[in-house]
Amino acid sequence: MNPHNVLTLNFDLPDKAYNEHQQIDFYTQLLSRLRAVPGVVSAAAVTPLPLSGDNSIITFTIEGRPGSKSEEPSADIKVVTPEYSTRSIFPSRQGGTLLTTIMRMLRVSSS
Repeated sequence: MNPHNVLTLNFDLPDKAYNEHQQIDFYTQLLSRLRAVPGVVSAAAVTPLPLSGDNSIITFTIEGRPGSKSEEPSADIKVVTPEYSTRSIFPSRQGGTLLTTIMRMLRVSSS
């Protein structure tokens, strides 16, 4: 991993001041403005930041499968912009990026 010329930042918009649509608009405009800065090669977003120790966990229901609220399945999710995946700075040993390695693993495990 080459950390030179890489900038990360972490901040949250207050839910009381920004509804979901306003937050999406804010981040869309922020990334657009960052990409327009001279010298910027790429701008992307991810939440939560990988390796930060933060998690975003959602619960979901499976149609036709009964169960109580406490028995609902859950998943740890990451929300990323497309540029984050294509500009990953984590090269893999097999070549490509961390994303391409994960995709290869998923194809193997689903076969």
